[in-house]
Amino acid sequence: MAWVLREIGRNFESAFYLLISPIMERQVLDTCGLKYPNQILEVATKASEMRPGELLEIIGDGQTFEKIVLDWCGRLGKDVLAVQNDVGERRRIWITV
Repeated sequence: MAWVLREIGRNFESAFYLLISPIMERQVLDTCGLKYPNQILEVATKASEMRPGELLEIIGDGQTFEKIVLDWCGRLGKDVLAVQNDVGERRRIWITV
């Protein structure tokens, strides 16, 4: 079962990278401005290009972005490592593919 660590703070991203970056390669996908279903299509395409176990940081906005990505991860068995709230509706979600 995927788990979600939620933290709203300025030091979260730095601490997360210090813990994860030495052991995992990371790729970033910015889906800001895209609407459903294009957001999740971009995520699925990027994930299919990556090796199993790699870290994908997904940046997106919109009211449904977080729910869509978390539902997709649940259906495909992807592990959600963290969700971070940014400014406004913008979110960062880290998953392993």
